[in-house]
Amino acid sequence: MNNTIIVIAEQAAKNYRTSMMDHLYIDMEHIEPGNFAGDLIQLGTDLKNFLSPDNRIALNTFRDHFRTGSTMTLVDPEAFDQLEAWDNNNEDFRIAIFREDGSAVGIVPQENICW
Repeated sequence: MNNTIIVIAEQAAKNYRTSMMDHLYIDMEHIEPGNFAGDLIQLGTDLKNFLSPDNRIALNTFRDHFRTGSTMTLVDPEAFDQLEAWDNNNEDFRIAIFREDGSAVGIVPQENICW
């Protein structure tokens, strides 16, 4: 398989944080304060888990989010467009996740990537 997008965990966490904070800000007036607090706590937990030094925790968190349709919030627009093009062409693909220091977090296979 040659169709691989490389994602840097720290950048993906920043992308996710930005997307989720924008979403929370827009919806803030319409969300009950208790639910809003829960959403903020969940965001914090997700960010900590994306950046966990334990690869199992980080990879499972990435897989869960890619599987539930958060792909657009984790990858850069160019990478998302490429994934979508491969999907539209019925090509196999995967996402390889690395840390900024070059160490590998793991692979997210195509069957775990949704939008």
